[in-house]
Amino acid sequence: MTHIPQTALPVTGLAPTATDGNPTSEWIQPTDHMMYVVIHVDKDDAATTSFQLRKADDAQGNNPEDFGVNCPIWLNADAEDGTDFVRQDDSDDFTMDNSDDTVQIIVFQVDPSKCDDDKPFVAVTLADGDADNTAGILYYLAPTRY
Repeated sequence: MTHIPQTALPVTGLAPTATDGNPTSEWIQPTDHMMYVVIHVDKDDAATTSFQLRKADDAQGNNPEDFGVNCPIWLNADAEDGTDFVRQDDSDDFTMDNSDDTVQIIVFQVDPSKCDDDKPFVAVTLADGDADNTAGILYYLAPTRY
């Protein structure tokens, strides 16, 4: 996995919350910044949870739709006992397996040049979660070298 640069600005996308109810993170515009979407999941139940990158017109999330561009994804499937991240298939969504009692970290890398000019705001929607599982999201915005 490419490292997150020291100059990256962390921004809270979603405070730790139960994954049921399909919560959506804050909408953010990654203009001129590579955005790393870091999702920290504490699973106490064997339910699957899926994470979908979305795009919208503005910071209020008006007219949302799927991001529609595949992004690099990394997974640490056992963050309590290891620091290894394994590259996953590029996508704009990711579904966790149904293992229980684990802490997992998922990272999406969103390139600002791939963002839609008409829908420049990005967020993550959680689906198929469980009240016993929690997830928090941090955005790391790193200056690009264009």
